Amino acid sequence: MADEQRGSEVLVVDKDERVTAGLTRVLADAGVSVTSAVSHEEALAQLHSKFFGVVVIDIDTPEATQGLDLLMMAKPEAPASTFIMLTGRKSFEVAVASYRAGAADCILKASDQLDYLRRRIIDATREVARERNLSSFVRELGDAHEEFLKRLMESERHLVDLRDSVAGRDTSRADFETEYVVLIVDPDTALYEEMKAAAAEKGGWIVKHATTGGEALDRGGRGRLHIALVRDQLPDLPASMVIRALKEAAPEMITIEFVLPTPGQPGRASLNDGTRTLPLIAELTASRQLFERFGELREAFVAKGRERRYLQAFRDKHYEFLRKYADLKKRLARLAPE
Repeated sequence: MADEQRGSEVLVVDKDERVTAGLTRVLADAGVSVTSAVSHEEALAQLHSKFFGVVVIDIDTPEATQGLDLLMMAKPEAPASTFIMLTGRKSFEVAVASYRAGAADCILKASDQLDYLRRRIIDATREVARERNLSSFVRELGDAHEEFLKRLMESERHLVDLRDSVAGRDTSRADFETEYVVLIVDPDTALYEEMKAAAAEKGGWIVKHATTGGEALDRGGRGRLHIALVRDQLPDLPASMVIRALKEAAPEMITIEFVLPTPGQPGRASLNDGTRTLPLIAELTASRQLFERFGELREAFVAKGRERRYLQAFRDKHYEFLRKYADLKKRLARLAPE
C-alpha cells in the first residue's frame, strides 16, 4: 500500500455482521476499506498481522461490556491506531469507562448518529495517515542528512590526504610514527628475548619487558605503548585485571593474552580488551607466530589513527555545523518516535 493510503483501513469488531456491512457501504466512497472481526481472538489476530488506522469495537461483543476488555488488550497491540467504541444504549458509565480505557470516542448505535460516525472514522483515518506520512518523511529526511554527513566526511578525508601528499607526507600512515612499542608481560624472559631479536631484524619495533602485573601497569603509565602481550599467569595480579587497567589508561592499545605452549600441548593467543575475547592464534607453537601477526595489528593501529586524524580535522573545521546537526537530529528523533 502506498504511504499516502496507510492508515485508511478500519477494523470493525461487532458480532452483528450487519453493522460491518453498513459501515463498508457508507465508507466506500471515501476510499476507506473495512475488515470485520466477530471475536476477540479474531480481532487480535488481525491487529497482529497488519496496521489499521481506526479500530471500531462494539462494547457488547461478544457479551455485555466485554468490548472494553478487548480495547484494553488491543491498545498495546496497536498503539498508533485510533479506537472508537460503539454502544447500543445511552450510558454515562459506559462512555466514561471507554474513555478511561483509551478510546477516542464512544458513539451510540442509532440511525441519527451514522453520519457522525462516518465523519469521525474518515477524519481519524486521515489524521492517522497524515501522522504516519509525517513520521515516514522525517525518517527519510534524517536518513538523507546522515548520508550527506557521510559524503561530506568522505570528501574531507580525501582533502586531508591530498594536503599530506602535497606536503610530502606518507598518506598511508596516520600518525607518521616510525616505531611501535610492544610490552611483553611475562615472568620468564625467553619470549621477550626471542621477540626482541625478531624486532631488531625486522625494524620499526621496540620491545619492552615487564615481569609482573604491577611493573606492567607502571610502564603503561610512563610511556606510549601500542601492543601489550600479557601472559595468562602472572605472579602478582590476574592477567584480566592487568589488561583492563592497561586499556583504561590507553584505550587505543591492542592487548593480547597468551598461553605458552607446553610439551604436547600448543599455546594460544587472544585479543582481549578487558570485556571480550577474540581468538588470534588458536595453536601457538612458536614466538614467530606472534610476531608475524604484528604487521596486521600495526595496520589496524594505523587505520584507527588515520580515522582519528580525519575526525579531528573535520571537527576543527566544521564545529558549528556539527553542533547544529546534533541539535537537528535530536529534534527529528522527537518528531518521529520509534
